[in-house]
Amino acid sequence: MQVERMCCQHPLQTYLKRQSLRREDFAQRCGTTLPTLSRIIKRKQKPSLDLIERMVEATNWELTANDFLSIKPPEGVPVRDERNVA
Repeated sequence: MQVERMCCQHPLQTYLKRQSLRREDFAQRCGTTLPTLSRIIKRKQKPSLDLIERMVEATNWELTANDFLSIKPPEGVPVRDERNVA
């Protein structure tokens, strides 16, 4: 069960644990509230672009905007891998 939770854990929660940071402290550093940060970590709220930028900066770019965006193409839509395009 623990492994299942870890694979689905929000990257920000992983970062906070690795850095031994409290959510309250990180929220204050980013200029947001603890309830907002908690909803983002639980994937119940998508952060604004401005807040994403502040969180990325607060992690010294260890996290990226992609860690906060969950854009998935509809089923059946082919996805081009930009890394392998010549």
